[in-house]
Amino acid sequence: MYITAKGVFDVALNGKDVSDDVMPPGYTPYKKRIETITYDVTNLIESGQNTIGVELAAGWHSDV
Repeated sequence: MYITAKGVFDVALNGKDVSDDVMPPGYTPYKKRIETITYDVTNLIESGQNTIGVELAAGWHSDV
């Protein structure tokens, strides 16, 4: 799974967290870049339909 946001996030697949990360992606100067994080979710994918849940929050704000 590739995920990015202009803020911090928590992501789950089929009700299970995809990682132990806390408030990824960490400090990011959004005017210069937006980081993409990759998670291997192979073991969380189920046969048939799957559900992705994402919680978003404001991230690091900087005028730099």
